[in-house]
This record gives sequence, structure tokens and C-alpha cells, in this order.
Amino acid sequence: RGFFLEIADLIRGLGLTILKGVMEARNDKIWAHFSVEANRDVTRMEIFMSLVRLLEQTVKGGASSSNAAVDNNMMVYHSIPQST
Repeated sequence: RGFFLEIADLIRGLGLTILKGVMEARNDKIWAHFSVEANRDVTRMEIFMSLVRLLEQTVKGGASSSNAAVDNNMMVYHSIPQST
């Protein structure tokens, strides 16, 4: 569950706007889904490799915990895009 906010920070760091994010538990596994909007040219591979690096760092250094609220094994994050 601590990964959710770390992943959200990474996504925002890539210049993407998170429109919706959901984290849920299914079959003893945790799944995170994000709907994003890009304001620059970014590839799926760039996002994937950034997530792999985040997971590698977490495995080596231990996961941090978050204080986010979870109801019914699901965490939802909504972001309202800011006007520029």
C-alpha cells in the first residue's frame, strides 16, 4: 500500500497528470491502476522503466509505509488538473 503514493509521485515527475488512480487487493496481490494525461511526448517504455527502477530501489532499501485511507481493500485517488 505504501507504493501507491510513490508511484503517483513518479508518474507526476514524468510530466503526466493523474486523472484517476485505484489500488485494490485481488487474490492476495495488490494492483494499482492509473488513468493519466500527458502534456508532453512520453512513451510507455519510459514509464515502465521508471517503475522498474522504483521497484528495484524498494526491494533493495525496503518499502516505506503511507498513511493513506483504504476502504474494502481499495484506495482511490482523484486529481483535478490545474489550469496553466
